[in-house]
Amino acid sequence: MYESTLQVGDEQKAAQELGGLVHDELTVRSQIANLHFDHGRFDLAAGELDRILTMDPSRSSDYYNRARALFEA
Repeated sequence: MYESTLQVGDEQKAAQELGGLVHDELTVRSQIANLHFDHGRFDLAAGELDRILTMDPSRSSDYYNRARALFEA
């Protein structure tokens, strides 16, 4: 929808919705990474954190968490 609309208002609304969905995905992936870490599945935690950092490289706490997971793996 975002790429095909000619209405500026619709484009702005779609962009806001997309931003919210990306934020939600980052939150869920972060929680999954924490669960993997807590259960000793460090390679899976690092994989989730890699994806998070690909999506948003400004998340400094996730660099730390990925380093912890890689250290434990």
